Amino acid sequence: MNRPSLLFVLLLSLPVFAGCASRSGCHGEACDRAEPDSGRLVIWWSPGMRGGLGSPEHPLDHTVVPLEN
Repeated sequence: MNRPSLLFVLLLSLPVFAGCASRSGCHGEACDRAEPDSGRLVIWWSPGMRGGLGSPEHPLDHTVVPLEN
């Protein structure tokens, strides 16, 4: 490969590698979301089915149900 072609390929590949090297883990609101595990089930409610969950100031979008063996 000649030098201009190599430079062109390098410049095109930088955004791809930058996307792969972005922050890992959860950030922001996603970190606060309940996760299911072997001891509990998380039910996510659609907006039309959330009536009565939580308070008017802090409505809930999910319910956590403990599982029994």
